[in-house]
Amino acid sequence: FVLSWSMLEAMASGCVVIGSDTAPVKEVVIDGVNGLRVDFFDSKEIARKVCGVLKSGGDFGLIRDSARSTAIRFDIKHGVKAYFDIFDRAISDCC
Repeated sequence: FVLSWSMLEAMASGCVVIGSDTAPVKEVVIDGVNGLRVDFFDSKEIARKVCGVLKSGGDFGLIRDSARSTAIRFDIKHGVKAYFDIFDRAISDCC
């Protein structure tokens, strides 16, 4: 239901994430690309997706790789760089 560090850690470790189709998760998980999304209130669809992944885990290699690539963008190195980019833009805009 929410974007969390735990979800990013799962993605970084190559787990196939099945996340809710809500705004915070949509910012990171692209359905069918780096994870799967499902309506948070549709328990049957959640179960169907989980069972599908468990039955054919080997078929999700590209999603797992993409999830790892996505999670890397949220590591400390990239996070700090993003803050400095914001500061640089703010300084250049005011001077």
